[in-house]
Amino acid sequence: MVAGKLSLQIRELDIPGQFKTSDNTFVTMILRVQYSVIPERASDAFYKLQSPEQQISAFVLNVVRGEVAKMQLRDVFEHQDTIGTAVNEQLSLSMAEFGFLIRNALVNEVRPAEEVVTAMNRVVASENEKTAAKNQGEAQKLRTVLHAEAEAEAKRLQGEGIAAQREAIVKGLSMSVDSLRSAMPTADPQTLMNLVLINQYFDAMRDISQGD
Repeated sequence: MVAGKLSLQIRELDIPGQFKTSDNTFVTMILRVQYSVIPERASDAFYKLQSPEQQISAFVLNVVRGEVAKMQLRDVFEHQDTIGTAVNEQLSLSMAEFGFLIRNALVNEVRPAEEVVTAMNRVVASENEKTAAKNQGEAQKLRTVLHAEAEAEAKRLQGEGIAAQREAIVKGLSMSVDSLRSAMPTADPQTLMNLVLINQYFDAMRDISQGD
């Protein structure tokens, strides 16, 4: 007489649960467990447990609750493999007694509570605003510095131009005075300078009239 049938195929079970971290944050997690019946212990698997899924779920939730309670929220995300390994090791020992082999246990999903996500988004948005403001300030500072440097360079070049112009004027005046001194050896220096200035005046007036 056949009491019942028992599949030896690998089964997969998703186990959701909500857990509290050491920094008092609630997080929802989904654990995925793959298990199968140990062929030589099929009778134990059939008779000892009425509902292996419930037994596995209860044990997994208990293990994860203990592991997450020792971690902060950030650690839960960073050490999902550690949680999965702890579940795998402890669940394997427990379920072997009932004729089941735990092939794999892993954290399939981690999701913080909605209010935590909202708070995190606010923090990220605030940091982004600060970064944008800082970048804008740096850009304005750079524009100001570049403008000041350009202005200083323009003034330097303008000063060099004026200096060169004055040097040319002085040189021209000196040459004019020397020419007049050769032509008028008896004239005093002031007279020669006055003649040079008069000549420059008439040259300037001629340029103005030609420009009109």
